Amino acid sequence: MMMAGTNRDTTSRHARVHAPRDEATRWILVLGAPVAVAAAFFMAAVVTGVAWLIAPMIVAGSGGAIAFVFLALTSDTNEPAAVSTFEAASSTDAYAARDAA
Repeated sequence: MMMAGTNRDTTSRHARVHAPRDEATRWILVLGAPVAVAAAFFMAAVVTGVAWLIAPMIVAGSGGAIAFVFLALTSDTNEPAAVSTFEAASSTDAYAARDAA
């Protein structure tokens, strides 16, 4: 049954295609992968009792440290900052305000 007069967009869109790629999303994705892999190997080692599964867990955990360094070095720190209502006055403004009083 079709309803007349509806103005809904019925096209399906994938969330990742249309989501903005900001810095926080990049950090979560890059740091989350090594943690998830290490957790999977840890769970497999505990459930099966196979001791050699601890080695891939340690390697994946080390990948988390490498990912952290990579993200820190490639971080987008030159993006314009959001305007804050609590911005500090520059030193010349402070002297001008003191002299005007």
